[in-house]
Amino acid sequence: MQARRRGGSSGAPLAKSTLAPPLAKVLDVLDLYDPTTMSSEDQDNVIGAVVAGFAVFFPLLYAQFGLFPDFLLATAFGGGVSGYCALRKDIIGSITRDIAGSSTNLVLVNVVEKAEAIAEEYELTRGSQARLQRQVEQLTRLRGKLGPAGEATEGQADDLTNLTRDQLYEELDWRLDREDYPGAARVKARLDEL
Repeated sequence: MQARRRGGSSGAPLAKSTLAPPLAKVLDVLDLYDPTTMSSEDQDNVIGAVVAGFAVFFPLLYAQFGLFPDFLLATAFGGGVSGYCALRKDIIGSITRDIAGSSTNLVLVNVVEKAEAIAEEYELTRGSQARLQRQVEQLTRLRGKLGPAGEATEGQADDLTNLTRDQLYEELDWRLDREDYPGAARVKARLDEL
């Protein structure tokens, strides 16, 4: 098969078609660009135009036909017609690729970026919830050590014998955060005993 001129706005020459020869001939007869010979930017714009056509038709037909028939009709009419228009070699094809296709691609990129930002925020929220849960557990443990007046009861102030190694490390961190160095030293001594 003969090399063709690339389609679209680039106008750069030569890319060999990878379509089956009968299909490439049909595109030639219909005076349409071969999408395999177009620049990648033009290919992206054609795909964007097809998505835009599908997105316009899908909600219009859904109420009458249901999901599956609507999907098929929106693909055939919305995607097919906009794909045909985007592959045309005249001004209609250029406008469809440059305006509908590139605009759709821009919208899709923005939607993906926003979705990634929301997912990242959700992960941060989950981390904050885990930290808050640990703090609540620490406060519950501290409350158990304090008497009704909020002061340490006799024998509970430094009862470190029933704590696990992980709990002792949390206790050490808690005391260091509050600059309770004598209490932190007692916790460290208990850790050294284990």
